[in-house]
Amino acid sequence: MRNFTLFVLLLTSTAFFGQVGVNTTTPNAMLDVNSTTNGFLVPRVALTANNVEAPIINPQGGALAISTLVYNTATVTGTNGVTPGYYYWSGTQWVTFGARNWDLSGNSGIATPVIPVTYGTTTIGAAENFLGTTDANDLVFGTNNIERMRIRQTNGFVGIGRANPATRLDILSPGNTIGLQILSGTNTQYTYLTLGRATEYAQIGAATTGTFFTDAIDGDMAVKNFNSGKLLLGANFFGNSAVSIANTGNVGVNTYTANSKLDVNGDLSLREGAAIAVISGANALTLTGEFSHYRLTGAAAAFSINSIANGDNGQMLTLINATGRSMTIINNNVANGILTGTGANLVSTSVNNSSVNLLYNATLARWVVTSNSGMFSSNEWHTNGNAALNDPVVPVTYGTSTIGAAENWAGTTDANDFVIGTNNIERLRVKQTNGFTGVGTASPTARFHAATLIPGGTTIYGENTFIGNADGVGVFGRAQNNPGYGYGGFLQGNYMSLYATTNATTYAGTAYGLYCTVNGSAGARYGSYLAVTGTAALNYGNANFSVNGATNVGSLSSAYGGSVNVGVQAFANLIQPNLGWFSLGATVATVNSGKGIEAGGQNIGIEARANADNANILDKMPGLFYVSNGGFPAIAAVGSIIDNVTYKIFGFGVVSTIVRDTNEKDRIMVAPEAPEALFQDYGTGTLVNGYAKITIDPILAKNIRVDETHPLKVFVQLEGDCKGVYVFNKTSSGFEVKELQNGTSSVAFTYQVVGVRADEERGGHLSKYSEMRFKPMNRELRPIERDEKSIRVDTDVRKPQLN
Repeated sequence: MRNFTLFVLLLTSTAFFGQVGVNTTTPNAMLDVNSTTNGFLVPRVALTANNVEAPIINPQGGALAISTLVYNTATVTGTNGVTPGYYYWSGTQWVTFGARNWDLSGNSGIATPVIPVTYGTTTIGAAENFLGTTDANDLVFGTNNIERMRIRQTNGFVGIGRANPATRLDILSPGNTIGLQILSGTNTQYTYLTLGRATEYAQIGAATTGTFFTDAIDGDMAVKNFNSGKLLLGANFFGNSAVSIANTGNVGVNTYTANSKLDVNGDLSLREGAAIAVISGANALTLTGEFSHYRLTGAAAAFSINSIANGDNGQMLTLINATGRSMTIINNNVANGILTGTGANLVSTSVNNSSVNLLYNATLARWVVTSNSGMFSSNEWHTNGNAALNDPVVPVTYGTSTIGAAENWAGTTDANDFVIGTNNIERLRVKQTNGFTGVGTASPTARFHAATLIPGGTTIYGENTFIGNADGVGVFGRAQNNPGYGYGGFLQGNYMSLYATTNATTYAGTAYGLYCTVNGSAGARYGSYLAVTGTAALNYGNANFSVNGATNVGSLSSAYGGSVNVGVQAFANLIQPNLGWFSLGATVATVNSGKGIEAGGQNIGIEARANADNANILDKMPGLFYVSNGGFPAIAAVGSIIDNVTYKIFGFGVVSTIVRDTNEKDRIMVAPEAPEALFQDYGTGTLVNGYAKITIDPILAKNIRVDETHPLKVFVQLEGDCKGVYVFNKTSSGFEVKELQNGTSSVAFTYQVVGVRADEERGGHLSKYSEMRFKPMNRELRPIERDEKSIRVDTDVRKPQLN
């Protein structure tokens, strides 16, 4: 009966007042539940996620009403997870009553998020506290209801003053305000901004004494690279750097690699200071700026500069004479004075734009002249000549007496050679040790020593150009020495010591390329005596020439008038003639009877050469030897090129050797010959299970030609019993041997291989040896035969008389 009464009362209260009171008759709200011992129970459900309405539904249908209240009993992990507690529906998600907010006065007891596995992608744990968003929305900070900073949800870029940051930290400052300011709390501490990677970074900041750099002091601004790389500066995005500073202190401008303390790749512009007005006569200049060059103006007559004040250590300065008057730089060894380097003044050679370059040395407190243009020293030799010179007196002892201090001359005053050159190349040198003069050589070995490296050039050219009826001497040499040797001229050359010729086109009389005569009756006399001495690997020639004596060694192609005549005879060593000797045209029995040429040498008896460069001659033979009786039964060319093929020996007859028989008698053996150029080799092999592979010696393989038209010939000799063998897969590198009928014998064998010689290029010439099979001769191998009767020697040689 009481329950029904309460229901009626509730209906009555609702109808009259629109408010419901539970355990109270005076509800203070639409629903007022009043109890001091019991609680209020709401529906208990198991939510699946904070963004899913289910399992709760709207009994009226449609979307779930905002502020619907439930108590969640489930625990779901993840980004949209839920934990047990009261939740209300916000219209898009369930919001827990138990969620902690960031307090305006600060929070305590928060759970710090762990370090993410992958920064920028790893999500924050559900139990970890952080300030930000859990959905795909940016985090925005503002003041006065205006955005000031934004963190993008897409990439985490932070923008200050910019809603679309393009970098990790993007700051845009409006107007002329400072975008980023980092300051130290006091002037005694240094502060800096670090930029870069974890181990490779640079710092920019304000230094105090000894910070950043050991020479830094308070107030310095510093930029420092904290690794081994360079510090680069530039204004071209993604272009090359404009300035490069290495950890060695080298600075490069327009170059990445600086090879010196300052390395400029390009031109260097040095600015001109304001023109300096000078007066006629002496001037003491004072620099008012720090410029590299100044024009001097204003002088109405010749003027001089004797000092320059306000110079900085190492300052380079150029003074340009723009006055139109003569300028003199005074050699003045005083403070701020000028040292010309010559001990004398520098004077303008003209009045138009002469200049001088100077360097200031603070230790000396002097300006030093480094170079000049259009000026000369009063004690220098001038290119346009000198006047009023003091000629040196004749020395008391030539070569040792010194030149007087007041005498003018060209040369050196210390122990250095005197050199004259052209085009920056030495042409003449006078040695300081002995006064020897060298032209074309820096090491003269005589009082006058001339040399040349010009092919076909003339070292000394002497010419008497007088035209008339009188004797003239182009070069006269005289030496007087008694007793002993006196050489009027001593000639020595690697190729020839003396080359004599004459031009007799305008002279009808007898002309001589070389004329030698000897006067006197005592001792041996030689019309010409030529000799070679030395320790070189190869020395040529020791020839004695004389005329009309009992024994003649002639200067012509034959000798005459004596009982023993030798056309030419030469010895490489007078004491031991067997070490190298040569006789030509010997016809008498006592001297090399019956031999046209007889030669001997320690290493080479005869050496001959044919010119391979003459393309007009097809056959080239440095040595052609034959026996003749009107025909040519025996002939041999040695070391020849015939029909474009290179031969060691070429000719009639056979190639043979001589051996000893059992009775120590000589026997002739003849070498086998073939219709083509062949190489052959021998070897041994063994069948293993009926198979063997043979590799040819690589040297032989390199020098034979093997192809379809030039097959390799292989001959196998078995040394045991088997079914027989055949050879296959023949190449220049080897071949294979197989037992017939697939036999499996293991038998030793020997083999012979024969291959056509490969073509060879040597010394720029290609010999096609592989195409020589029965090679035809395109012409007859027949020398042009001469005998001694066909050679005429003029013995009527007239001798000119010399006065």
